[in-house]
Amino acid sequence: MDLLSLPVAALFVVSMTAAFLSNVFKKSYNNRFPTAFDTQIYISAGGVAVLLTLFCASRATAPSLATVLLGCVFGAVTLAHSVCFMKAIETGSFAYTFVIVSLSTIIPAISGVLFWHEKITVPQIFGLIAFAACILLSVNAEGKAANGEKTKKKTWILSVSVCFVLSGLVGILQKIHQSSPYAEERIPFLAIAFGIMTVASAFGAFAVRKTRVVPRENKAKRYLLKYLLIAVGGIGVGLNNVINLYLSGVVESAVFFPVVNGGGLALTTLAGVIFFREKLTAKQWAGIAVGILSVLLLCF
Repeated sequence: MDLLSLPVAALFVVSMTAAFLSNVFKKSYNNRFPTAFDTQIYISAGGVAVLLTLFCASRATAPSLATVLLGCVFGAVTLAHSVCFMKAIETGSFAYTFVIVSLSTIIPAISGVLFWHEKITVPQIFGLIAFAACILLSVNAEGKAANGEKTKKKTWILSVSVCFVLSGLVGILQKIHQSSPYAEERIPFLAIAFGIMTVASAFGAFAVRKTRVVPRENKAKRYLLKYLLIAVGGIGVGLNNVINLYLSGVVESAVFFPVVNGGGLALTTLAGVIFFREKLTAKQWAGIAVGILSVLLLCF
């Protein structure tokens, strides 16, 4: 059965569940395997899982040259975004990182005004104000931090900032493709993008590989856990991309974006607290609340 033939409500549930599991498993992987080599392996092997999911999710059609070129750009941007996101959740709060990255919806919103002659609404203006407040509240500046913590904080700020920009660019590229005459070529578009990610990350893993000694008695268990996390995360990414790209074209923006972004933020925040025992300051909790409000306002 074609996955996209399911009712819209069911697709929302599958998409949000897939995104939630993907992010939780990505963070779990990052906690256990934090090296640059492991990051590249995750992206490359996860890309294979995504491609298999795309193949099973829906029928593919032969791509046009425009889809091929745009898919290549989309793949390069998504690869860079994945690397920055994994570095951000390694050095900072999982929940807050997700809030900041989700706020990148401001970039497609502004691009819509500049390039697609869309009008900015009153809720979106308030969303921009809330966005600024969220950024100001994002970093805990209370007390004196050790040098290691300062370096970690700077790394997080840089990583999450680049991730924010790249995530917004991902939204613009999706909008360009889905606004073109080639919108039905969504499966080839995603397959090309994740194919590029898979190959590029494989070369990246080879370039940064190091000889590492893994205890013999733990080696099989570690590899099993490693590739289980990669497989579930990759399937989640694949399902989420296929379904959201489809829903963005058949569901009104006023419904689609608040449900996907708001629901995803709420689930991820809960995951950060429940599964990863994150301890945030009152100021940071206020920032998360303002950030969720900002994302919802920017969707209208």
